[in-house]
Amino acid sequence: MRKKEEKVQEDVQAKKSTSLLGPGLICIMSLLLAGIGAILLFVPQITVEYICYTVCGVVIIVGIYMIVHYFMTDAYRNLNAYGFSEGTLLVALGICGLLRISDLVAVFYTVMALVLILCSVVQLQSALDLRRMGDVLWILFLILSAALLICSMVMLINPFEDPAKQMLFCHYLILIGGALGLINMIYLAIRLKIYEKSKKKKEQKAENQLREDVRKELEEEAGASPQAKRTAGAETDAQAVAPQTPESEETHPEEQTAGEASNDKSDFEDWIQ
Repeated sequence: MRKKEEKVQEDVQAKKSTSLLGPGLICIMSLLLAGIGAILLFVPQITVEYICYTVCGVVIIVGIYMIVHYFMTDAYRNLNAYGFSEGTLLVALGICGLLRISDLVAVFYTVMALVLILCSVVQLQSALDLRRMGDVLWILFLILSAALLICSMVMLINPFEDPAKQMLFCHYLILIGGALGLINMIYLAIRLKIYEKSKKKKEQKAENQLREDVRKELEEEAGASPQAKRTAGAETDAQAVAPQTPESEETHPEEQTAGEASNDKSDFEDWIQ
């Protein structure tokens, strides 16, 4: 059991140390997906072109923030910090998207499908992490993530003949996928905090129990030492008081039998005479 907890803790630390596709980035992507889906469904006046401009601008801003955060927090001193490279990648992608916005509009739903596939795969891994922590809802998140993955693959393949149905399906899937990813990441973060607190309590309890056992053993040893000394002293006194029988006063059975036989023989000779 302890090895299992240590393994889960190592996985948690690995997730914290590696920011690529970490919870923060997945939350941002899920939030963007949910917002885009809601806009496409409930604000039809806003076209896909405007959304692409907005998304590219947000990507550039997030990339600049990650670069600045990398240097402001001295993250460059850590070996597993990739904030600078990730920020640079986002800035480059955002600039390329702004320069080729027409091409980006043409492949908009394909890009959305790929992003949903990526988010669903990360959510599958999160569901397995919840299982390893003993969470009862892991099976629910696993089923929802698998369903999102299948629907995202359908969106990428695009088997629809009617464009209106295809767009409606994509818009709802983008909204649901973003909301599900956001819920998944928030729940995972809360569950990790609860697990860490529980682990600390267990470690503190085990440490207190160990101290209590050591204290009891010391008390037993301290109480047993005077008693052993008193027992040894009583045995020595008993041996000193016990009477010792001299060898000269001891009567041997063989000598006693020979003396009795000699006396009987003398009496018999006196009677004959």
